[in-house]
Amino acid sequence: MRRILEVIYGGKASSFTVSKITRSKLYGSKRRIPIDVQGQECSRAALTRDGRFVLPNGGTALLYLDENGDVVERSRLQAIDADGEITTQGESTPDAALELGQLVSAADVLDCSITHAYALEPVFICAELEASLSRGEIYRLPDCNDHRRFLIGNGEGYFMLVGKPTGFEFVGLAESDLSPPDIEDDYDDNIDFGML
Repeated sequence: MRRILEVIYGGKASSFTVSKITRSKLYGSKRRIPIDVQGQECSRAALTRDGRFVLPNGGTALLYLDENGDVVERSRLQAIDADGEITTQGESTPDAALELGQLVSAADVLDCSITHAYALEPVFICAELEASLSRGEIYRLPDCNDHRRFLIGNGEGYFMLVGKPTGFEFVGLAESDLSPPDIEDDYDDNIDFGML
């Protein structure tokens, strides 16, 4: 089932189906298939630590293993953030309608390191939002888990970009000259190359 993103713009709701854009969707992908001497496709397997059992590919897909390869019960699992703190991570696109934030510039988007891009297929889009996005206007959605989200549109469709602020300052033309100073060399080089 595809996820639905619903946004409110000027008191009117618009909704989109959300699909993640991946490198393989954009450029396609290749897969190497190993074959045996008879030309049959090989399948991957793993041995248990004691070497007694062969686990076929996908045999541990329903299990959680610790660093020693031992099974961890699901009741003991906890979500942690990048700092190792226990967290309750929410959904990236909640079921509730999101109020569109303020208009932002392209520089605000470029100030973020974009980690995810989603294609949005409109289920219904109000005419005012459609006109605004077709003019190239960019809206900021409410943040989710310290990530900034932006709603954009262009001739190819509608997109949601998700990223984190980089914290870098732009160095522009108004900045002072940081080039090394010219050092005047008052050493008089009177070498006579005829002596060499």
